[in-house]
Amino acid sequence: MNFTNPFLLGGMAAFSIPLVIHLLNKRRFKVVAWGAMHLLAPIIKKNHRRIELEQLLLLLMRIGIPILLSLCLAQPVLTKMRTYQQNDKLSTVFLLDNSFSMQDGSSTQTNFKRAKGEIGQALKEMRKGSDASVVLMGGVPLPMTDEPSTALDTVMKKIKGEVRLSDPADIAESLQYGVSEFERMAHPGREIVLVSDFQKSDWSDAAAVPRRSAMEKLLEMPVRPNVTLYQVAEGSRENACIQSIDVSALILGTGQPVTIRANLRNYGETAYPDLMVYLKVDGVEKRSSQRTLGPKQDAQVHFTVAFDTPGDHSVEIRMDADALNADNSYVASFPVWESVPVLLVNGEPGSNFSGETDFLEIALQPFGAAGAKNLNDLVVSRTIEANQLREDTLIDQRVVILANVEKLEKGQLELLEKYVRDGGGLIVFPGARIDAKWYNEDFFRKGEGLLPRQFTAFSGRGYGGRDGSLQQSARIVSEVYNHPAFAFFNDSRNGKLSDPDFNTWLRIGLIGEDDAGAPSRGILELAKLDSGDPFAVERKTGEGRVIQCAVPADSDWGNLPTQPVYLPMMQRLVTYLAASVDPPRNIAAGERLVAFLPVEMEGQEAVLKDPEGIDHVLTVKREGARGTVTYADTATPGIYTLTAPDKHLLYFAVNLSRKESDIAVLGETEMRELAEEMEASYVRSYAEFRALDEARRSGIGMWKPILLGLLFLLFGEIFYQQWIARRVF
Repeated sequence: MNFTNPFLLGGMAAFSIPLVIHLLNKRRFKVVAWGAMHLLAPIIKKNHRRIELEQLLLLLMRIGIPILLSLCLAQPVLTKMRTYQQNDKLSTVFLLDNSFSMQDGSSTQTNFKRAKGEIGQALKEMRKGSDASVVLMGGVPLPMTDEPSTALDTVMKKIKGEVRLSDPADIAESLQYGVSEFERMAHPGREIVLVSDFQKSDWSDAAAVPRRSAMEKLLEMPVRPNVTLYQVAEGSRENACIQSIDVSALILGTGQPVTIRANLRNYGETAYPDLMVYLKVDGVEKRSSQRTLGPKQDAQVHFTVAFDTPGDHSVEIRMDADALNADNSYVASFPVWESVPVLLVNGEPGSNFSGETDFLEIALQPFGAAGAKNLNDLVVSRTIEANQLREDTLIDQRVVILANVEKLEKGQLELLEKYVRDGGGLIVFPGARIDAKWYNEDFFRKGEGLLPRQFTAFSGRGYGGRDGSLQQSARIVSEVYNHPAFAFFNDSRNGKLSDPDFNTWLRIGLIGEDDAGAPSRGILELAKLDSGDPFAVERKTGEGRVIQCAVPADSDWGNLPTQPVYLPMMQRLVTYLAASVDPPRNIAAGERLVAFLPVEMEGQEAVLKDPEGIDHVLTVKREGARGTVTYADTATPGIYTLTAPDKHLLYFAVNLSRKESDIAVLGETEMRELAEEMEASYVRSYAEFRALDEARRSGIGMWKPILLGLLFLLFGEIFYQQWIARRVF
């Protein structure tokens, strides 16, 4: 044990004062003989030992008071409890949470501003020669300096600068990054300081396993660093957000009204009785709506718009809610099409609905078939026979549909494979005329061809089922559909996929059922039949996609074309494939932005304007049969505008994850349990952090418990003396 003020230990000599007073008081009494004294002798003899003990205890309490006072002023420190020597240089990694929930805070500053200020103060007070690294935890961990630095002033300037708020912090990955930073740092004394609001969603049970794994690696280091959990969390914990935006169609056409739905959520207890929600299209405010949003409630706001011109259009929905602005708006980009050209390859021509594509033509162009005026079909179909499928017929087609086509010539198959790999969409409908052997050997080709799975056997009325029993008929299983093409039918008002009845179908091979070595990765099941067979499956091939169905597009094997769900089903399949040709325009923060351009633009420059108004010059590169532009730094949410070399505009919408919108944080009890689990220290203020650092350098200060002992003796002496007096009198 050492003492901060050892010279004050001399004050302990003051203990002699009450001792001398006690001895003098004891000697001043004079014994006088009294005749009746013998009558009190038994009582005196009985109480003599008790009185002596009481007086001795009172004396010890009075002696202890100056001794404890002197010890308290000398400030003793348990040096065996210290981690570092007083002047040790340290290597410190600050893990700074820059997720957007850190925008919450008090009326004077956000939690993020407070965190930056207190890290800056810690850097300012670090021992000269120490090195430090500040790592941003939001999204993908990112150091603020190229390497850990002993130039702490430079690190402080980086902290004081503008720092973008980002997606949720990945705690496990951030801890692992902090461990890797120590490999580039110089000193044996090491610390990791995790500065965050400690949002509950970031520290959920689901994230516990990877977090423990990261902590195990940290604790196994040859020189184990100290870990400090530094919680900066002030604010009301109230927040409402725009959770997402939905649109009623997969592809938007010019002049066609569409409904845009904003999904709102209130995570707090504050009600918003007159919440204003605004719609902007291409930066111009178009609509507004008033909505009531109660505590812990969800709500929706609908806007109906029509786009007059083809091309990309940007949409922003914003609401006036709370001070946490990052999730009060949501942006989206919608390509608007003049038309979607679709090529129908008819494998069984006929008339009066006996042809294989007759029902399809009506379903894809209902307005034209009905002779409706002032209403235009988005899909424009063209029908050919199989022998007419040539290179010139595939030009500008977004989707090709093979309807009961017996088989294709080798050259035709090669053309179709190139078409799909370059980004085209293909739907394969079977029928009685198809050559199943050709489809499996040439079209599937052990997983190397276009067909996602093999056609295995006919099933249905009169055929044996998978378990050997006779089949009767089948329907599509009614369930929650996750595939984008069929998710539309989760709302029964849009039609019920379970309505059509099929008396015959051609089985599609299940995963693992094909020949050995046939790849099954990337196969998506759109829906299944109640017989256990897939109704339709999809696989991405190159830049394009292929959907394989188990039933034909006509009424030969069931009543599908006569059911109300037929038209929206075919429209959804076609528009899904057409919309999947281009890379997504709506991405999460941090994802790579990709645009396809004509290959003729290879080597030319495109200009990308980010949400902060900064231009980035990008070069068009060739990838396959396309020109491609990519951009990776999409951490800032908002609309990114790409101007192609031909001045054509493409809009990309970037949004932050709404996982951060629930800004509830861990309480003090939960924080202490977390600190115990991580074998870490827990602080809530810079004063606590500084005291922790001092304890690690100097040891644990003992003056506080000594002060408590001193106060106990002071008050105890008073009450004890009064208690003795009451017993005497």
